[in-house]
Amino acid sequence: MLNASQLGNSLDVSYHTVQHYLSVLERTFIIRRLLPYYRNVGKRLTKSPKIYLRDTGLLHHLLNINSLEELDHHPMRGLVGKRL
Repeated sequence: MLNASQLGNSLDVSYHTVQHYLSVLERTFIIRRLLPYYRNVGKRLTKSPKIYLRDTGLLHHLLNINSLEELDHHPMRGLVGKRL
């Protein structure tokens, strides 16, 4: 879940700067911003979007995954496509 104000406070930059950087990362296909969907439009405006990394190489580096063996046993991988 994304909270741009909290992220800006921890990085000591403004909310607008965080939004600008996220926009640049989204346009260069590094991240994907998934907006919440609710039938109630008012609720949709108050809920935070989720951010997903599209670049798996960057994701693996940030998760400290250096080999296929580590990837197979990493808890963030999930159950989809697990090799037996």
